[in-house]
Amino acid sequence: MKRLKLIIMAMGILLGTIAMASPGKGTKDVEEKDWRISFIRPGIHAEVLDIQVESDGTVQFTFRLVDDFGGGLDVNGFQTPGPISTGFFLSEISDDRGTFRTIHGEVESDPDSGFSSFQPDRDRTGQLETLDRGHYRYTFGDKLPQGFDPDRTYGLAAYFRRDLRDFDMDRVADNIVQGFVPSGGEPSPLRDVVRTDTCNNCHTDLAFHGGTRKEVNMCSMCHQPGVLDLETGIPISMEVMIHKIHAGHELPSSQTDHPYQIIRGSRTYDYSHVVFPPGISDCSACHKPDVATPDSYLTTVTRELCGSCHDDINFDTGEGHFGLPQADDSSCTNCHTQGEEGHYNISVAGAHTPQYRAADLEGIVIDILDVVDTAPGQNPTVHYTLTTNNGTNIDPASFPFFNFVMAGPNTDYMYTISNRAVEASIWVNDHYEFTFSDVVPLEASGSFTMGAEAFRMVELNIGQGEVISYRETAENPVFYFAVTDAAPIARRTIVSDAKCEQCHGNLALHGTIRHEPSYCVTCHTPVADDSIVRTEETMPARSIDFKFMIHRIHKGADLLEDYTIIGHGSREVNYNHVVFPGILNNCTVCHEGDSYMPPAKGNVSTIEAYEFFSPIPPTSAACLGCHDSIDAASHAYTNIAPQGESCETCHGPGKEFAVDVVHGIP
Repeated sequence: MKRLKLIIMAMGILLGTIAMASPGKGTKDVEEKDWRISFIRPGIHAEVLDIQVESDGTVQFTFRLVDDFGGGLDVNGFQTPGPISTGFFLSEISDDRGTFRTIHGEVESDPDSGFSSFQPDRDRTGQLETLDRGHYRYTFGDKLPQGFDPDRTYGLAAYFRRDLRDFDMDRVADNIVQGFVPSGGEPSPLRDVVRTDTCNNCHTDLAFHGGTRKEVNMCSMCHQPGVLDLETGIPISMEVMIHKIHAGHELPSSQTDHPYQIIRGSRTYDYSHVVFPPGISDCSACHKPDVATPDSYLTTVTRELCGSCHDDINFDTGEGHFGLPQADDSSCTNCHTQGEEGHYNISVAGAHTPQYRAADLEGIVIDILDVVDTAPGQNPTVHYTLTTNNGTNIDPASFPFFNFVMAGPNTDYMYTISNRAVEASIWVNDHYEFTFSDVVPLEASGSFTMGAEAFRMVELNIGQGEVISYRETAENPVFYFAVTDAAPIARRTIVSDAKCEQCHGNLALHGTIRHEPSYCVTCHTPVADDSIVRTEETMPARSIDFKFMIHRIHKGADLLEDYTIIGHGSREVNYNHVVFPGILNNCTVCHEGDSYMPPAKGNVSTIEAYEFFSPIPPTSAACLGCHDSIDAASHAYTNIAPQGESCETCHGPGKEFAVDVVHGIP
């Protein structure tokens, strides 16, 4: 391996020298990147070629391993860079829901805790043969159970992880999960309840156990019913474990001395702090209609499944279950039926309807038609409609809160002006009109933005005869208008509501009245801070600039410095506990297009008294939002001149240390 690395380094020096000396060959950094990719040929992809079963239950699995370019890979890492670790599994399928029962493993006990359960494992005694480079055959050491049914579907799974860390790259993996019939017939479809693509809406690239497990059904191979964490006795079957992890801080047990924890060796995994962005009651965040069994979560009602989230219920005594003991699962569907009309009944779907999707909410739709009288010094008038979802007009005077917000200029917001529209709106022909009491700032120029926010209180029947007063809110419209421009110039789009809601479900902040990132930035400007809610003892204020604040919040637990903002009611809100579920350095998870590439599109510096220096120019503010070390701050500071920032020189498109390169963005 050392010799190979030296050869690669020598070739890199030679090719790098040629790139620098040869006009028209492109920059050295681009050439070097291309060379590394073409020589290392990263990636790994597994393909099933054949599965054969002998009469005694011996299973032989033939497969191919290739890189991103389709070239065969050597598992030992001699003929191709990067050794490959493997794991192979066989499983019975125990019920009509496709539940896997791995045949590898044994019953184990913990002498200290006294807990005992079957502990799944991979096949440990099989033989891997190389047929030719990239072409392999694996013969399982463990055989199918004696008397196996040759016409029944069984499951085969495998993981393959290629280690490229010796070449300044990462480990990459691929999984195979395949059904097969020993007699050669067509296998029945495998379990299809939640798909990996759905998980990756939040997780970006699902990868656990050293990055070897990347597919949901790969996880289900071992996390099967009845499996316990031996040190705590807590179930770690897939359905129970995933519900409990995602319920996290919402679990009743998280409010006790016995939160949901899994212990492995000397490490304790405590999930009581986990916050599921859409809210754990929104089953549809994970259970999508495009799977083979879309209704399985509605029809499979068991004490174990329901108790995974509702873990304060004692089914033996009926405590927490309306005093109704349940000795087994046979009568669960007598009450928890599927398809019952309405929301907030005791069907699974009804009981888990997020309140904002309640059927009896009529909706609030604000549509800004035009903004007139928008020159500097004028009082702008907004032409708008206010309706329910079905188009019925709503009187704005019936609202306790309804504001229009004017902000600008659209290059970087410096002014934010909010006016109450409840009493001052008038009906003109077929729409409402509202005139600001404030004027467009005299020094204003360019184009501005008009937005709106509103809520009303409605009575909501949440089931079991309980009626609550619920705050129904409107989505935030955004309308661009010209002040001195000949025609309106829209604000740039950096992130979108659609991308936020891939993970957050229904983005709703500040009392649920703020939903749209393009509206959030009208208040979270480079010059805005939290001083209005700070006491004298907690000054100085912190910046609430959107690009800085959102990076800090999502970096959360990986931050080096404390990040605390004062919220409404002078409440301290600390974000150092936040764990981002996806890949932090993949900017495309949140950003639209290449909007993450420098230079920043704004032109106003961020004022942040708690940082190593302030004011912070726009590109540096975005980067230092995540990179909060003194080294990063010093690096940024030394590359700022009176003429501006020089970040693009090294970190711009096509450069050696371009943001997409150093972040490893595909």
